This record gives sequence, structure tokens and C-alpha cells, in this order.
Amino acid sequence: MTEAIKRELPPIKFRMDCRVTLFDDEIAAALKEAGAVFLNIGFESSSQKVLDQMNKRATVEQNIAAAETARRHGIGIGINMIWGMPGDDLDTLRANAEFIKRFNMYDQIRTIRPVTPYPGSPLYYRAIKEGQLTGPADFFEKFKNSDLYLCNFTGIPKDEIYEALYEVNKDLVYDHFNHTSKDFTVADELLKRFYDLYFNGVTDFSGSRHMTAEDKKHLKRPDAGVTMGVWDGIDLGDADQYSGM
Repeated sequence: MTEAIKRELPPIKFRMDCRVTLFDDEIAAALKEAGAVFLNIGFESSSQKVLDQMNKRATVEQNIAAAETARRHGIGIGINMIWGMPGDDLDTLRANAEFIKRFNMYDQIRTIRPVTPYPGSPLYYRAIKEGQLTGPADFFEKFKNSDLYLCNFTGIPKDEIYEALYEVNKDLVYDHFNHTSKDFTVADELLKRFYDLYFNGVTDFSGSRHMTAEDKKHLKRPDAGVTMGVWDGIDLGDADQYSGM
């Protein structure tokens, strides 16, 4: 693939999805040579018990190895972590946050998001079995925002879930700005959006990674967040060509 990209295309930068089980130094070096700047990786959890619940067919050790490999080769990673699976508790929430902080390259503002039982997924059928959903219509009527919990699989009261999630995401947001622009006024504005979403029912917030051109200054390497030739509507022009894979 690396040789084909170099032979057939003008110089490009691209980002792509990646599984930890298929990523090693050889592949990382080839991707870097081809122009990869960012890998979107569904690490999902730092708990083996939870990974097994998801049927991820990956281990915590493989998650760590993939993150370390990407860092060695200077390729940004989207550290996707979710919380709220059966088996999750406050300890796994904190462990997920520590994983993000350990491997964060600050190309994007990374926070932890709730798990969502989308129709057709095993978690959806578990929600049906537990009486938390009655069917697809019920799901779409209740679904308001992917940063909100539609079903609770943890056994933790929902108000405590949001309190814990807010505190952990506050830590992650402050950690990000401490390593980038140090503009904590912007950090506090972002946290207010999270607070209003979690506690005041304001559902129009699309998450911390939905940014504008002005927000680039809060990222270590904003180019790593670019995909498909556009960065939140900003045309990059011919000099720096980007693609998503």
C-alpha cells in the first residue's frame, strides 16, 4: 500500500482506522512513510474484563503496545475510551482516564464517552432483556446525544455516574490545556458545555473534538486531526492534501 500511494498519488497526509491486533513497528513505519498522521483506534477500555464483555478480541497488553508503537513512530492516535459496560465501575473509569493521559499526544481533546446500545448490537439485546429498552422505536425516542447514557449497565445510580464522568473528563480537559495552549478560560467554557449536557439537559453539545479553525491553537499538532481534505469546513488547498481511509 505504501508503494502504491507513493507511486500513484501526489504527496498526501491521511488518517485511518486501525485495530491494535494488526499494528506493529513494521506497519507503523510503512504508514508513516506513506503519509499517515493519525490513527483512530478503538482502545475502548483499560480493563480486560470489559474488553472481553465487548468481544473485542484484544488484550490490555495489545492496547498498550499499539499506543507505544504509534508514539515511537510519531503517528497521532485517537484514544477512544468508553465507560458504562457491564463490569465497569469507578476504578475502570479512572483507569481509562489514566490510559488517555499516559499516551495522549494532544492532537485532539480526548474525553471518555458513555457506551450506547445501538440497535442490533449485543448490548442492545441485553438492554431489551433487562427491560431498559422495548425496541428500535424506543431507542430512537430516548436517544438524544451520544455523550449521554441511554441505558445503565453498571448498577451505579445515574446521578453518581454523571458526577464521576464529569470529574474525570474535567481532569482530562485540564490536562489537555495544560499541555497545549494553557488557555484555561477556553477549558472552563468547554467544561460548562459538558456540565450543561450532563446536569441541565442541554443536548446540542457535539463533544470536545468538534472544533473550529480558531481552536487549532489548543492542539499540539492540529494537522493530525484533519480528514478528507477538510478540517471542520476549512479547505486545506492543494499544498497539503489530506485523505481519510
